[in-house]
Amino acid sequence: MSNLFQNVRTFHELIERCENLEAIERFYAENLIVQENNEEPRIGKDLCLEQERKNLARVSNIVQRILATAINEQTGVVMTQMQFDFTTTRGRRRLDEVVVQHWREGKIVHERFYYKGFIDMD
Repeated sequence: MSNLFQNVRTFHELIERCENLEAIERFYAENLIVQENNEEPRIGKDLCLEQERKNLARVSNIVQRILATAINEQTGVVMTQMQFDFTTTRGRRRLDEVVVQHWREGKIVHERFYYKGFIDMD
């Protein structure tokens, strides 16, 4: 099993256990770039941790699933389809998204999320 495959597997296990902050701490490079759809990118692990703390504070009863993953070991590109079910003040919602990550030396250096919007579950 390659280092990239093992790192992605561990990262996904953390996400599925809702240990997002731990996943960021362990696998995000210090100066990574994260972008959601066509929004302005966030640069740096600290900014991403701050944003994730805010996101998690707004939700409860979250279930995060990894549905499919493709790994290109030669380029370090990983594509993952994910699904999130959670509760907010607006009720139960779902988010389906795809993330494209670029890994280098065991860390994510670039990550971009693609999604259309939230689905109301109530």
